[in-house]
Amino acid sequence: MNIRCAHVSVFALLTLSGAARCQGYLPAPAALPTAPAPRFEDVATLAAQYKPDMAPAVDAAPVGPEAPTVGPGTCDPPPCPDGTRPYQSVWGYVGAKLFPDAGRVAPNGISYNPLFSLDLDMNVWLWRSQRVYLYAESEFWGGRGGEAGQTQGNFDYTRREFDMTSGVAWNYCGPLELRAVAYDRENFNRGVSLVVPGGTTNDGAGVEQRFYLDEEYTKLGQAGFNVSRAEFVSAGYFPTKSWIGGDGQQFKPGLFLHAYLIHDIPKTCCYLFGDFEQLFEESSYQPRMLYSDLGLAFAPFKAMRMLEFRVGSEFNTDWHASGSVRNMSLPYVSVRLNF
Repeated sequence: MNIRCAHVSVFALLTLSGAARCQGYLPAPAALPTAPAPRFEDVATLAAQYKPDMAPAVDAAPVGPEAPTVGPGTCDPPPCPDGTRPYQSVWGYVGAKLFPDAGRVAPNGISYNPLFSLDLDMNVWLWRSQRVYLYAESEFWGGRGGEAGQTQGNFDYTRREFDMTSGVAWNYCGPLELRAVAYDRENFNRGVSLVVPGGTTNDGAGVEQRFYLDEEYTKLGQAGFNVSRAEFVSAGYFPTKSWIGGDGQQFKPGLFLHAYLIHDIPKTCCYLFGDFEQLFEESSYQPRMLYSDLGLAFAPFKAMRMLEFRVGSEFNTDWHASGSVRNMSLPYVSVRLNF
């Protein structure tokens, strides 16, 4: 009890001392000996001899571009790089991928051959002054028909899968961002049947802590911010609910790790990218699904650097698919417009 009272007393003294120092309430130092007050005649003589150039120079506080600003690496929102870059309400990208020869397991546990995917990443400011925003990432998958009753009209494809990850993100300090995550993996138009409609869903929720690695993130939400170039590493946890494995069997996810990295190729408009997400099974903490995306991105048009083309491959690897490792590759070409 005495130790607790001592801690409280010390904390109170430090707080009062700091407040007094900030507001100028500290006791004044001992008075120094002063010279006798000047006579009226002396003051009049000095006033007559005064010249403006005799006044001591006083440095003015810097204004404009030279004024002190909050720089990167602090916990305050970073300034616009050129002082004039405006904020925008919405940012992200839209894109499309074509898969010439690929395999994937749908949320109902049945393998299929995807033909294309339509991708959307959208972010909207919720509370800009506090760096809080909403985000949503979605993929619509179309597969090859192959079975009677599967094709859509005269086109040999079928709507196969719709995936969405959404939530709230908070950039609370420098490169640190905390996310609330909700995911939904929807078997778009059928259950266990190849042709009869009936949905099967994998969904759940969790939290994620991200650490951004480059200067691109300091432009978050500003004109010119390119979400495809924002590198990060993260860790998170799904307390609920279900995920589909590479063997078509559902499991309950837990811990997950995520990393997105790029490397610029000198003297070109190209860069290499790698996106890796590893999910662990909750009950045994053993690694299960590894989703990776590797490739080359290039933006050939100087007037449209936000438009890029990609060549790469996704890999869906299950380290414990019914006791064995199973991998499915999805090579692709894609176009992406960042906004």
